[in-house]
Amino acid sequence: MGAPSEIRIGVISSTQANLETTIPILQMAEKDINSFLSRIGRNTQFTFIPSSAEGKASKSLDLLQSFHAKDIQFIVGPSWSSHAQTCLSYANDNDMILFSSTSSSPLLSIEDDSLFRLAPTDIMQAPVIAKMMKSQGIESTIILRRGDAWADGIYNYFEPIWKEYGFSLDYIRYQADQNDFIDLMKEADFLTKEAINKYGHEKVGILCISFSEIVNILEELERYPNLGSVYWYGCDGTVLSQAMLDTTPEQASNVKLLSTYAAPTESSKFNDLYDKYYEKTNQPFGFYSATIYDICWIYALSILCCNTIDSLIVANALPEISRNYFGASGRCNLNEAGDRSSCDYQIWGYAKNGDVTESQVFGLYSTLRDNVVWYNDGQRDIVNPFEKIYLTQEIDSERREVPLRESELVEFKQELPDNNKLAKILTSFANTKGGNLYVGVANDRTIFGISDIDALQLKITNISRDLCEPPLKPSFTIIEKEEGVILECYIPQSQRVHKVKNGKYFCRIGPSNRELSIDELEALFLSRSKKQN
Repeated sequence: MGAPSEIRIGVISSTQANLETTIPILQMAEKDINSFLSRIGRNTQFTFIPSSAEGKASKSLDLLQSFHAKDIQFIVGPSWSSHAQTCLSYANDNDMILFSSTSSSPLLSIEDDSLFRLAPTDIMQAPVIAKMMKSQGIESTIILRRGDAWADGIYNYFEPIWKEYGFSLDYIRYQADQNDFIDLMKEADFLTKEAINKYGHEKVGILCISFSEIVNILEELERYPNLGSVYWYGCDGTVLSQAMLDTTPEQASNVKLLSTYAAPTESSKFNDLYDKYYEKTNQPFGFYSATIYDICWIYALSILCCNTIDSLIVANALPEISRNYFGASGRCNLNEAGDRSSCDYQIWGYAKNGDVTESQVFGLYSTLRDNVVWYNDGQRDIVNPFEKIYLTQEIDSERREVPLRESELVEFKQELPDNNKLAKILTSFANTKGGNLYVGVANDRTIFGISDIDALQLKITNISRDLCEPPLKPSFTIIEKEEGVILECYIPQSQRVHKVKNGKYFCRIGPSNRELSIDELEALFLSRSKKQN
């Protein structure tokens, strides 16, 4: 049976506030999807039906059961992991699909269940937090963490990584519903003083694995000078807090509270949606807003591709559709458990812009490069380098465009050639004027992209060393485009003459690599020997 003319998809937002910010996104997605279907002549319309669980996991389950009674098998949500966990057994038993935009608990990373998630799990966030702190020279941390499964999960992944670095930590675990933090702050101040005496101010940091209670914690900060004298760090629960800007702006700007937050890939799609959403709501459109929009499209494309609303058939197709979909949040690959496989993380904090404290972006963790880049050298007092707060800073020269065509200085390869051909290209560049090899780009400049960046870099490095005589030292730049990721390998012009290990010498003639004649080779040796002298 084909897909019906109207396809209804349920939406479960965990709170009323979350629902209010979600509805404009659903309206944009519904309009865009249905306009697309109209343009291609499909007599099908999608309708997204929003609802709120009012902060109660039991209400999420009630809503799920209500949707099932109305023959609605596809759900955007639930938003929270606790709600998704409550709903999962019912969804599994009734062949419903849950697709959450924000759930991140590692406990729900289960293969072959009914839950898909477009948010990165906390398995990914914890090591990013550790790398963020390490990159700023922190060697001792005092962790203030909520007493719940979410904070415990982050801590449990963070702690062994931190200790593997050889660094020290203490922690204080408080009740999730705690409001009075005087005793906690006294203990934290004592631990901080001890750490400062041992390591020095610059190597001590406070890590808060918290939600909205971070405001109550910072309200006590002025009484404790040791806590106010060191760096503070956080996670996605402490980022972009309007309550902090309203209640504790001075404290926030003093300690910065540098926090990790999943980042969208910079793209025209995201930028356009940001502008439309901001015009509608006067609110920023962030990564998790983009994941809601992308889930709507992935559902639509999966159902249309399968031409059925049979949830079991759609569930089998959904991972493949996701893998080939570049959305507002970026590339939407899912892992074996149905969770987003990777993403970058912006590092947000709080800083003064004139007399006003604002949320600002301080840096970026790149998954592809596995490193942290700090803007303005990671200094604590910076001005916002962005015209709009959603922009993702590219790394090094990742904003550069791929050249229009191959030339003496440019070679395109959709994938790496065999070892000898690769050595031929590399030595040709070195023997001429240098040049760039772009891997993931076809001869006609079509971008196909590549997947295993590390393996490609390692192979090129090994070929440069083992099959090129004398060895070459390539440098690499990762270029992220909507169509895929490209690896740029740069070989500078050499002062020496290089050959492939089989004994042949090559040079670049236009976009081609040509073997040198005896006369040309003698002339090249003579020219390079003069440069060395």
